[in-house]
Amino acid sequence: MKKGQNIFLIILLLILIFIILGISYAFLQTSFFATKDSVLKVGSLSLVLDESEGNAITVSADGPLSDSEGVNLNNYYSFKLTNNGKVASSYTIYLDDQPLDDGDVRIDQKYVHYSLERDGSNNVAKSLTENQKLESGIINSGQTISYKLRLWFSSDMTAEEENKVFKAKLRIEGVSTSEESLNKKCQDVGGNYYVDGECRKYYVMRNNTAKLVVNGYKELIKNDDNSYTTSTDGLTVDDRVGKLLLTRFSNANHKYYYSINILSMEEKLGHIAEIILEFTNHVLVDGVASWPRTEIIYDTSAVGLYTGTFLSSGFADTFYIESYDLAEFTFKDAMIIDLTLMFGEGNEPSKEWCDKHLTDYIEYSESGVKTPISDVNYTGKTSYYDVIDIS
Repeated sequence: MKKGQNIFLIILLLILIFIILGISYAFLQTSFFATKDSVLKVGSLSLVLDESEGNAITVSADGPLSDSEGVNLNNYYSFKLTNNGKVASSYTIYLDDQPLDDGDVRIDQKYVHYSLERDGSNNVAKSLTENQKLESGIINSGQTISYKLRLWFSSDMTAEEENKVFKAKLRIEGVSTSEESLNKKCQDVGGNYYVDGECRKYYVMRNNTAKLVVNGYKELIKNDDNSYTTSTDGLTVDDRVGKLLLTRFSNANHKYYYSINILSMEEKLGHIAEIILEFTNHVLVDGVASWPRTEIIYDTSAVGLYTGTFLSSGFADTFYIESYDLAEFTFKDAMIIDLTLMFGEGNEPSKEWCDKHLTDYIEYSESGVKTPISDVNYTGKTSYYDVIDIS
């Protein structure tokens, strides 16, 4: 009886060994085969697929894995993609099926999961699509992209798939890309322009630094319609000079744009000076002060929108509206825009562009509010942008 039990145990053990070997064989047969360098040349386009450092990999013999385990496998296939051409290229990487050995059956591709790590990042688990495309993107002239490909069977693989295999190799398709096409691809994913190998979404720092402080006038009155009036009540002609301070600059050598809508003017204390109002800024350079004028008003009927630009020359500069007659004036929507802050140094727009597009009143914000360029109808490039993954 004991001898019969031993024979039974030996037979059972052999059966288990065959089962284990069969399952392991299925996983070990799932290989990814390296090849020598593949070069795709079309006109000035030259994409090189370098698999020289790649090691042939097999889907894990440990059995199906969860995606969190798969993306961390130490067993991966490494390769590089280089653009030796003169222009940027759009490219697509495929994992093409390869012929199987006699008797092998291909596993359903939905159970084949992968991650394609690009330049050490974006290591995300995915399942193969119907055409087995791994990635599409843009590669610039002279650029090299390093990849690590990991493959595994998903943890939801059924028992019917256990003895099936997967066998494939890399293929790349590339097309040289025009600047117009690159910009369109960038805009399709929410960017503005493709610049220096990046899809950039540009923005501005929308700001208004006008502080509205009176000096020489009795007070500044806020009216029900959100306009303001410089009041002379209780003052005499001897007081003479009044100023409305719009801003004191915190940035030297910045270009500024001013905009103020003057609704009315009145000389309650009499007309003494030739000039009713003047727009000026106090400039202090190397201890020497000057007051360059940007606008002069000679007539109380000359109401309307006043705009202009000026350059700050020091941290102590101020910009103000001055009256030698203490002329009362009512105004609305006073703005001082730091164009250098808003668009970045060297990107400041012209006065004509500002007159056309900076027409909506901006609330006071000295440091600026991040705003897409489309919100201010700007079509140029600024110093500020976010980079969007075009692939």
